[in-house]
Amino acid sequence: MSAEGLIKSTLSLIEEIEATVECLVSQREALTSGRLSDIQGLLQNVRHVAVKAQEAERDRHLKAVALAKQLRCDPSAQAIALRLPEDEAASLASAAKRLDIVVRKLRSELEIYGRLLEESSTLGELLISRWREIGNGFGGLRGGFEVRG
Repeated sequence: MSAEGLIKSTLSLIEEIEATVECLVSQREALTSGRLSDIQGLLQNVRHVAVKAQEAERDRHLKAVALAKQLRCDPSAQAIALRLPEDEAASLASAAKRLDIVVRKLRSELEIYGRLLEESSTLGELLISRWREIGNGFGGLRGGFEVRG
């Protein structure tokens, strides 16, 4: 296992996470602007890119573990970089830093999206409750008008 393979794998994971974030942002924008017809397709896109990101993470992890075993260190970017030549260590550290940044963006977007879903759910429950009250109000008012044959 080479450091170059781990670096490439990490960069690939970054691309997949960025694609996932883009899909989540599109889905959030569709949700907030009321484009409900777009959400189903966007859900499928999110699912697809999330699976690809999970596969990329699995690949990166396996390469990190293999390289760490070869170098006799922990499978963390920092520990591996300490045992690499300076140029490879710098490339790995740079990729790890970029990965950390995109993971933070992903977590942030997931938090925002989660809050939007909670708000949407609360609003939906409130609307259903109000419609039931209105419906019961009309059902209880008979007035003097009857419709019988």
